[in-house]
Amino acid sequence: MNHHDIAMPIRQKLDGKERKLRAEAVQYGFASVRMEGLEPGPEAEAIANRFIKGELTHEEYHAEMRRLALDIARNGH
Repeated sequence: MNHHDIAMPIRQKLDGKERKLRAEAVQYGFASVRMEGLEPGPEAEAIANRFIKGELTHEEYHAEMRRLALDIARNGH
């Protein structure tokens, strides 16, 4: 089991407006990735969902996405 399998508690109580803003930002970012001819994949979607729910701060979200991108670059998946 890795750290992604453990249910994380909600760290921030987000109102509906903040969740909507986060969801829109993620959708915009994923659309940009798709325009590059790439698909975000289930790991990126899981990280994004944790961010939208308030389990990750903006900084943690970006750090997790960077970690994922580096892992993909190193391992090719």
